[in-house]
Amino acid sequence: MAAPHTSTPPATPPTPTGVKVLCVLGVLALLVELERSLALMADGAALGLALLALTAAHAAVLWGLWTMRPWAWTGAMVFYGLSIVVSLVRLDAIRLVVGVLVVTYLAFVSEPYRSRSVNPRVD
Repeated sequence: MAAPHTSTPPATPPTPTGVKVLCVLGVLALLVELERSLALMADGAALGLALLALTAAHAAVLWGLWTMRPWAWTGAMVFYGLSIVVSLVRLDAIRLVVGVLVVTYLAFVSEPYRSRSVNPRVD
């Protein structure tokens, strides 16, 4: 009698080193975002609460990128894409260049994230 066939979920590919660097730098940026949002909230501005929510979403995306979640790649493209738009409106050349570099890099390393969306890991 043959043993029943069990399928194992696909192994999680290793997180690219560049994504790890991006996540570490992103956490440093989160600390600045958190300080700004708390300062705005202390002044009674509702904008501080909105910024705090965006900071939490950014933290979730960074965690997802580090842990190779397919949704995180999409979220990162949205966050950094919006960052590019804001940089254009504010004429902030440095943030614009950083945003373009990040989006370009994430597009370059998208395959492990996209292939996992077809065969998601069962946790």
